Amino acid sequence: MPGSRLSLYTDSYLIRGIVTTGGRRLSDYLNDHRTDFIDVEQATWQDLLAEDGAPIPSALVTVRKDSVHLVIPEDVRDPSAPRVQTYRVAIDLAMPLLAVRGTVHRRPADPTSLVQLFSRETRHFTPVTEAWIRYLPNGSFDTLANTVLVNTLNLSFWALQSSH
Repeated sequence: MPGSRLSLYTDSYLIRGIVTTGGRRLSDYLNDHRTDFIDVEQATWQDLLAEDGAPIPSALVTVRKDSVHLVIPEDVRDPSAPRVQTYRVAIDLAMPLLAVRGTVHRRPADPTSLVQLFSRETRHFTPVTEAWIRYLPNGSFDTLANTVLVNTLNLSFWALQSSH
């Protein structure tokens, strides 16, 4: 069964590899409350705080979900996939050691309050598009991503971007 290639950011580690989602969307897999761990195959992991933190290869890295701040899917989305109407919210998100600037998409059925949206018990990994990701202690890991899944349980705060 094919998997999803991705990058996971924790407080101080970057893990890259393939996750087998069982045919589900990556966000559904990450938000599955029946498991607390993510198995990353054909993986590398590296220390984000070390100056010479070269990637270390591993056949399998198992990561505790609640320690993951960000998940960046590296697979290209099918442009013919159906799209759902959303309302765009330009936002800055802050987590320990990480900052994300991008766009949250709310579906019409989602709560209008971001507090309620980010507090939902069923979906902790929320997609942010057009994301500029900064790793505050080490700018060499800063990156742009079309989509990043943010673990809202680990948010320190968020701020709406000014329109001017």
